[in-house]
Order: sequence, then C-alpha cells, then structure tokens
Amino acid sequence: VHATLVNIDHHISNANFGQINWVDSTAAATGELIWRLAACCGWSVPAVALEGLYTALVTDTGQFAYSNTSARILRMAAELVEAGVDPEYTWRRIFLNKSAAELKLEALARNSLEVWSDGQISVIGLSHQDFAATGTGPEATQEFPGIPRSLAGAKLALFFYEVDGGRTTKVSMRSVQELDACELAKQFGGGGHRQAAGCSIPGPLAQAKEKVRPAAEKAVKESENGQGQ
Repeated sequence: VHATLVNIDHHISNANFGQINWVDSTAAATGELIWRLAACCGWSVPAVALEGLYTALVTDTGQFAYSNTSARILRMAAELVEAGVDPEYTWRRIFLNKSAAELKLEALARNSLEVWSDGQISVIGLSHQDFAATGTGPEATQEFPGIPRSLAGAKLALFFYEVDGGRTTKVSMRSVQELDACELAKQFGGGGHRQAAGCSIPGPLAQAKEKVRPAAEKAVKESENGQGQ
C-alpha cells in the first residue's frame, strides 16, 4: 500500500515535494493551516492537539509580537482558548521550563555577542565545546535567536552554532521587514521566511562566520538603499 504524501507548510522556500501540496506563505504557522483544515472539515480536536496548535501560534509569532500577527491569528488564538487551551500554562511550559544547564548555555551565548556593520548586525555563536561543557545540545537553543535580535539598532540578527562535533555550523537569521533573511539564507542552501530563516554551512563556527559576514553586510547595505524590498 502506497500512502499519499501530503505536504502542508507555511515556508515560502518549500519545494512542494508532496503528491498533494498545501503551502501558504501568508500563514503565520503550519499550525494555523491545520486548525483551518480541522475547522473546515468539522473534526473534533483533542486537548493535546489544541495545545500543540496554540504552541505553534505562540512560537511562530514571537508571542504575538512579530509582523505575522494578524487579526486572523488573534482570532484563532481566541478560538483555541475558548476550546480549552490555558494560555498561562502553555506559556510556562514553553518559556519557563529551563534547567540550570540551559541557563548556563544562555549565559555563554550572551557573552559571545559580536557587532558588525556599525551595530546593524548582531551576532552570537556557540561551539560544540559549549554544549559539552554545559551538558546541553542544540535543542536547548530555540529561543536564542532572540538574544542578538534584542540589540537596539540591529537590522539583522545571526545565531551560529556548531553541530556534528564542529564539522557543521547552523545559522539562524532574524531581520527587520526591509531586509530579506530568506534570500540571504538561500545563498547558503537554506531558506525560511522573509524575517526568519536559516541554513547549514560545512565547517566550524569561525569559518562559517567568515563565509556569512560579507553576504550579511551586503544584505544590510542593500536594505539601506531600498534594494531589499
């Protein structure tokens, strides 16, 4: 029996790899598409799935702070709360459930801050030794792109972290609206959204920074000249 491959996604860089593809880059999260599908079909959604859908909204909109926080998203969040989701409980599970080791890793990340392009690019990085020293892994870094993003005046925030024992470096990118992070990530085989994208680069942290820096600085300069629209 051959199952049909259904591809549901909200990333503009999706390659439409399914036999059935529903890719809507205007959606804030894939969870939004799932909720719309469930509502359209009249499906009964169990409590654990409701919490998962709400989590998708919270995380992909930066706690309802990013530019993808539309009235439609807020209405969906309200519908999920009406269906039984506890917003505070879910928020605590996502953001306040950290171990001491994870906080130590966050301290290392903050301490690694670099500033490029006269403050317009903020950068943090973690090596595989940092993960080993704290007994953590990349799964503990999901919120870390927000660290360089919080720097006043930064147009582009970059978070580099080594995987595979330092043989590969992953890069998470966050940008202001006038700078296309997805186009920057595509230069290195990655993709994502206009303001949130990522890629993987062969080699250790220092080498990855050297590769990305010229392209990042060019992207910032082009955004100043109105070419990043």
